[in-house]
Amino acid sequence: MYTTYGYHEKRDIKEIVDRIKSNNVNTKIGIWGNSLRAAISLQALVYDTRINFGIIESSFANMKQIVYDYQKRMFFGIPLKFACNIALNEAGDIARFKPNKVSPLQSAKQIKQPILICHGDEDKNIDVAYGKAIFDNLKSTDKKLIIVKGGEHFGLFSKGGNAYETKILTFLDVQSTN
Repeated sequence: MYTTYGYHEKRDIKEIVDRIKSNNVNTKIGIWGNSLRAAISLQALVYDTRINFGIIESSFANMKQIVYDYQKRMFFGIPLKFACNIALNEAGDIARFKPNKVSPLQSAKQIKQPILICHGDEDKNIDVAYGKAIFDNLKSTDKKLIIVKGGEHFGLFSKGGNAYETKILTFLDVQSTN
């Protein structure tokens, strides 16, 4: 079993939605993910429009770019894009997926459901610019962006405090009543 960064995992999400809907077709379904799970969630929102809304925390925008970002960080800022491309192509062959098709940013352009994008402004793993780019490219007109001051990659609740929690709960409350 390999991770394909949403390429195949979005189908797993569809199976979960199928199961939930088989018990009650009118059940509202939301998806909430952080980091890799956020990237998968964005792709799942496009793949299965029965998902009514999403909360996305700290997602990367494009797989090739984030692999390159991580590679530079791991190798003291030395860019080795050719090595990243070779590694991604090999990973795609091994896990039977197309890394160039893993783009939460491209998925955002098709998402019509209500969505909340959250990102920390001090995220050292995934630049906040990616969260903003995803937000800017969302097709949905029912969208909100929360940038958590001092927020890192994980723990947005602890940095954002009550204000962050209130925004999340308000979003969830609105989605459950619509």
